[in-house]
Amino acid sequence: MATIRELEQLGSVSATLHGLRVVVGQFGGLSSLTRSVAQELRSRGAKVIAVDEFDPSLQAAAANRHAANVYLGFEAHATSRATIAYYSTDVEGAGFHSAGGRALACRLSQALDTASVLDLARTAGMRLPVLRETRMTAVVCSLGPVQRVTDAAAAITDAVVEAMIAWTESPTASTPV
Repeated sequence: MATIRELEQLGSVSATLHGLRVVVGQFGGLSSLTRSVAQELRSRGAKVIAVDEFDPSLQAAAANRHAANVYLGFEAHATSRATIAYYSTDVEGAGFHSAGGRALACRLSQALDTASVLDLARTAGMRLPVLRETRMTAVVCSLGPVQRVTDAAAAITDAVVEAMIAWTESPTASTPV
């Protein structure tokens, strides 16, 4: 049932960033990156709110109140390999995964790899609280180390925006069309 609801919701996503409701959140250390991403998405017509809050449940609640189409979370970590998480309860093929979240995670991973500013990115299905509690397509990008991310903020912003554009064109395709 959850899969059907998600697919119906994704069917109403605009094929462009214009009018897309996006929440950009961060859990500390990456505020310069999230400001840059939010500003660039706004300049392309998205309706964006930024949330700087350590508590994932409060971020999820803000995204739900905003009636967002997409939640983009950013968290800092020590290693330079990016991990893009989407919601999944899949264990060896049994369970549920967010088709929109997986598709967006794949787009982000590919865009970050193409930008060549961090070590190769990977996607992972996870049960993080913010992914579990949001009612929209949601991903959490774990990036690091902070100084490297800050130095590459412009390139990372461009990669994130390009991935979002590609995702709006095909919000359930896990690999590029």
